[in-house]
Amino acid sequence: MSIALALLLSVAPAAAQDRASLQDYATAISTAFVNDPDGFIARYGSTPATDRLVRADLPRLSGSPHIIRWNAREKTATILLSGHAELDDSGNETSASLRYSGLHSARWTEMGWKIEARTPFSVNRIRTHRIAVQLDPSVGLSAVDEMEVTVGTDQGFFFGLNTGAVIDAVTIDGRSVPFLFQDGFAWVDAPKGSHRVSVQYHIKVERTPGGNSAMFADAYGHIRNQYWWHPFFGFGVDEGLADFQISIRAPERLKLAVDLPQTDAVVEGQRTVVARSSEPIAAVSFAYDEAWAPVDARFGEVTLSVFATPDYTPKTDQLVAAANETWDLLAGRFGAPPLDRISVIQARGRNGTGWHFFSNQALFTGAAGGVPSRINDFPVRAFFDHEVAHLWTRPSGAARNFLAEGWSTYAEGLVIERRYGAEARRWFWNDQARLFLINETAMAGALNDDPSNAGVSYAKGAWTLAMLERVLGRQAFDTGVRAYVAEPLGRTDYDSFVQGFGPSADVARRFLTPWVEGRGAPRIALERQGDQLILVQNGAVYWLPRFSCGLERDDGSVEWRTLEIDGARTPLSGADRVVRVRLDPAGDYLLAGDRVLEANAVSTP
Repeated sequence: MSIALALLLSVAPAAAQDRASLQDYATAISTAFVNDPDGFIARYGSTPATDRLVRADLPRLSGSPHIIRWNAREKTATILLSGHAELDDSGNETSASLRYSGLHSARWTEMGWKIEARTPFSVNRIRTHRIAVQLDPSVGLSAVDEMEVTVGTDQGFFFGLNTGAVIDAVTIDGRSVPFLFQDGFAWVDAPKGSHRVSVQYHIKVERTPGGNSAMFADAYGHIRNQYWWHPFFGFGVDEGLADFQISIRAPERLKLAVDLPQTDAVVEGQRTVVARSSEPIAAVSFAYDEAWAPVDARFGEVTLSVFATPDYTPKTDQLVAAANETWDLLAGRFGAPPLDRISVIQARGRNGTGWHFFSNQALFTGAAGGVPSRINDFPVRAFFDHEVAHLWTRPSGAARNFLAEGWSTYAEGLVIERRYGAEARRWFWNDQARLFLINETAMAGALNDDPSNAGVSYAKGAWTLAMLERVLGRQAFDTGVRAYVAEPLGRTDYDSFVQGFGPSADVARRFLTPWVEGRGAPRIALERQGDQLILVQNGAVYWLPRFSCGLERDDGSVEWRTLEIDGARTPLSGADRVVRVRLDPAGDYLLAGDRVLEANAVSTP
């Protein structure tokens, strides 16, 4: 017997044992996912997303673990782990599942098998979607998505799809291939390189009234982009931005509206809408209704299409009047937006009224849209104008929602001032500060870590832009935003936004960094050292230029000073007889904690 053969025979049983122990390890993780949070965390490891998932008081199901790739010599492997918590909304259920479900790299260590990392969707790329949908309101939808993709690793091609979907067939370059689909995660055994991937599937869409992500009824229904109704990498993954062409067929009685420019034709009792993206996007939303009476109008250089019933409010002329005001304001300062079409789509299957969400080039509302703006209730808002402002930015990357929702909320403030005056502007910004500071979830979030749009990006994002405008000056701020608005898609991430400020980019980055990367807001305390008082930033350190404060002395006089707060400690010299310090009386900065600090109550360290 040769030495090589002897070594091979001796290694084979050991390799089989290693593979069996890996399967046992993966099975133990999957079992613990269902009803043993501590055991799951001990085996899988701790991440904020998976910890929340397994500790939630919800029933959970686990998919079978699979060894996808195996290297006996290196004792490494790629395994598929999956599971989901059962929710009423399968779109939200899929989003939660994909915090865990997916491919994981594992390695043998002295302590046994350990998960090293979860493989991100971004190792692959989707270049195009060609989706053909057959819509049956009584059942749901069936679809074929033909994609052009680039597989970047030897781990295959994978994507997210609604947990309620059934995949009927998958082909690569016209050939049937093995695939796995469980808990919203689909894996296809594809080699590295460029391929045509076709996925045939169907989904039984929920019929529960008020569905957030989706709801189908006989007369009307909607599907939101976050429903994962087509192969999808998730929001904020640039490698999933693709050119879309979608055709949807439905009974003639149903009007159809997609969140992209579309054509409409009826042949032999079937309505077919074909929609195409004008630039790469991540996902698509659509709705249908048998009672709509669609109408087109114009504001500025934009076509406004309204898909709504005849009794819908506000009326189209009211929407056009508000949109024209927003156009004049924003286009005057920041240039014309890159998109020239927007739709208002009534979704009668959603709960209540109001302006519900913006998707690509469409604003989806409830049964009615509600007032475009208000100042006599909390919070002061410009609802419709917020959605119109989305036309100006097409952000990507980690801070996507900051530059989408933060920008549109900032634009609301401009509209409120133009429409109602300076006092209403002050109310708006006070309300936004309050909304942020009382929201524990928003206070705990970061603008560059908000992929699921959990709330931090709205008020804090808007305040951050308003403060940046003050720091840079209006001319430099407008020039920078105008440059960002003009950037082509693919250059619309946070770094491109900052670089757009040109000569002011370093100042912008210095100011923005703690606001974008940090959590909460500056919290300033007072400390005494002899006759000197010191302003102390507790927690993250912010740069706050031209910071105003008032030193109130025991005789009632107030000395106003303008400081540059740059660092954790800022001394206030000549502070004898000062009894209190008033911070930022004009409200130029978003601050947590008290704005009036009692000097007699502070201690000397």
